[in-house]
Amino acid sequence: MPKKKLKKSDGSKASRQSRGRSEQPPRAELESRYRELRHFFAVQWYRVGYALQHIEKQEDILHVLKPVVETPVVGLVHMRRLLKSSDAQPTTKSVRALRLEFQPSEAQERELRLEYEKARRASSEAQAAHDSADNDLRTAVSPVGLLPDAARKRKIREQLLRTIDAEGKAQQVTQLQNALTVAESRRREVQDQLQTEEAVFARCEIVKFIKDKDKRHAKTPENFAKALAALPENGWFSSFHKCKKIRYDAGLAPITLIVLQVLQELCNRVEGKTAAETETIVYAAIPNLPEAQNCERQCLADNWWSLKDAIKHCWGLCPRPGAEEFPYVLTTKFFDNVWRVRPHWETFLANQNKINLSANS
Repeated sequence: MPKKKLKKSDGSKASRQSRGRSEQPPRAELESRYRELRHFFAVQWYRVGYALQHIEKQEDILHVLKPVVETPVVGLVHMRRLLKSSDAQPTTKSVRALRLEFQPSEAQERELRLEYEKARRASSEAQAAHDSADNDLRTAVSPVGLLPDAARKRKIREQLLRTIDAEGKAQQVTQLQNALTVAESRRREVQDQLQTEEAVFARCEIVKFIKDKDKRHAKTPENFAKALAALPENGWFSSFHKCKKIRYDAGLAPITLIVLQVLQELCNRVEGKTAAETETIVYAAIPNLPEAQNCERQCLADNWWSLKDAIKHCWGLCPRPGAEEFPYVLTTKFFDNVWRVRPHWETFLANQNKINLSANS
């Protein structure tokens, strides 16, 4: 029997890649997002770390991250995109459908814009020809009513025909402009809906990462950055593995992160102690921190006034945060004290109350 020719499947690799947006952001874009997110989480971990690790619903992410991301100091374009609030309940299928709808609407707007710009240039040239013809007509007819010669009349006639064309081209520009306005409106409508659903989809993926039953990855600033960088084009698992391939030298950890780590250790020592006992223990511990922790030791010593106030504040909270949450609350209050604008008298007292590290060396 003769062999039948097999038809090419519509599910080819090329056709699969053409469905909606690319499933992977461009490499440069992915690396940029990852670096931005990794820096953000490292710097702000003392504020958001505990709450992020205990997220239950995608809406909770908005309450945790929005107050930090919306401060004027932070310019996180990708993070803001993921925090667009909505009541939508998107599925992978609905997001993919919107991506498929967005692609042609974007292409249509692009094509109409090119046509409009081309027609606008043609109309401008035709209008210039109209103005030239009008000027020639005025100069060709003499004030005493003498008619121009035949060659001159022919030239004027040709230019007058261009005048008619100019009117037609002007109408075409108006029509294209109206069509472009409609296309822009439709593209914005689809884009807004897509971005909204993608944001909710991305936050649902973040919750999946946080509540991963297999506990495959520790909930660290670095791992959060990996899980988020390729969202919403990918799920968190794909995002994580794509970012594992990115080489990134983070350099020195930010002071906020290393101070949090030191205070976590010190809080373990003072569990069950009073505020006064805690002040005494922490005051004595700071000069004796290892030399490898010199940066955070200096920070805590120079800002003992702020740390002492933070300890009093946190020990007075009712109800008291749990043992795991407490260092995050303490570190947040400490840096709020350090960075707030103080009156002169308080600045003077803070300088007088620094811990003298040289006396311990």
